[in-house]
Amino acid sequence: RSSSTLHAQIASVMTARVRDVFKEFDPDGDGTVDVTAARALVTRLNGGEWVGDGAFAEMVLALDAAGTGYIDFRDLRDWWQRRTMRAAFDAHDRDRSGAMDAAELQAMLAAVGVGLGEDELIRALEAMDPNADGVITFEELAAWWRSYDVEAVFNEYDADQDGSLGLSELARALADMGVRVSRRELRAAMGGHGASLTREEFLPLLSKLRA
Repeated sequence: RSSSTLHAQIASVMTARVRDVFKEFDPDGDGTVDVTAARALVTRLNGGEWVGDGAFAEMVLALDAAGTGYIDFRDLRDWWQRRTMRAAFDAHDRDRSGAMDAAELQAMLAAVGVGLGEDELIRALEAMDPNADGVITFEELAAWWRSYDVEAVFNEYDADQDGSLGLSELARALADMGVRVSRRELRAAMGGHGASLTREEFLPLLSKLRA
């Protein structure tokens, strides 16, 4: 199982749960829910545990920064995936060291619905542990997760599958990831990249625009 396949399987498991619950709160199927309904939605996702005022305010600030009064499915899905990964990491970092060894990683992935054999576990460790110290910090796990999120978005908007994004494709991909810039700002940020951007050039540009 490749690293990208592992990411896709984890994302699929977590997305299915969000999608099923989201549909209950999105009767017209437009892909958004009212902010007031979002609290009950997240409570349902949270196994019935009520979301406190502080946590709910932080969620709304993150997912409806523009103050539209609505939350988009993709934004909620991505937020929930990050939250789930953080909670799963903390729950399986049994010695509270801030890092997971191979056994803890295997248990964490099993808890989110993805079982790994020994060979697959070794490959997962190699992908998530860039400094090869034998343990994975949450920062390393999050960086691994983000790298494949970026690849998935890139592939989605690379409509002609030529391995590059033109200006219009790039603008839509960035907007999907919550990065909103004008065409003028985008051209300036692209600098010497020309009229399109390859997959390898996309992540550095994204990091630059998010800084």
